[in-house]
Amino acid sequence: MKKRDKTDKAKAGTYIRELTFGVEDGLVSTLGFVVGMTTAAVSSRIIIIGGVAEAVAAGISMAAGTYLSVKSQAEFFSSLGRRLSNKKRREISRLNGPVEKPGKASLIMFSSFMIMALIPLLPFFFLEADKALKISILATILALFLFGAEKTRITKRSWFRSGIEMMAVGVIAALAGYLVGVLANTYFGA
Repeated sequence: MKKRDKTDKAKAGTYIRELTFGVEDGLVSTLGFVVGMTTAAVSSRIIIIGGVAEAVAAGISMAAGTYLSVKSQAEFFSSLGRRLSNKKRREISRLNGPVEKPGKASLIMFSSFMIMALIPLLPFFFLEADKALKISILATILALFLFGAEKTRITKRSWFRSGIEMMAVGVIAALAGYLVGVLANTYFGA
């Protein structure tokens, strides 16, 4: 029974990397974009158009990169496995965990990225840019914290520490976006 529990936990965590990366990057890159654009005094309409374009392009790029990287990793281990003894193959399999499927991994990456990219963008559909930005920042920081805390069901870390870690990444991205927006407005009169 214990072996099955470990197998179930390993399967649950197989795509945690793609899910975490998609969630974090969907929130953080889109928040950085809207902070930078709002700081550069751009209207909500332009932020929405640019944000949707940024999210779709980034989501497709990340899904394609995930597909290619997971496929390359699988090809590497397959090639390596053909040259090793059964004992060595089992050891490598044990160390690397369950094999990811490139298509599924890229779908998880794309879906999680696109869904989370909506959180920082949605306020701009309903409010003026300055008001929308405040809600966008708060909603993104809250979503980062909640996801960081939630993923501890699989990672078994401290929920608070994991939530703070994900939230800190969002704050750093928001500050970077703000600085880029200030520089763009100062030097280019955007």
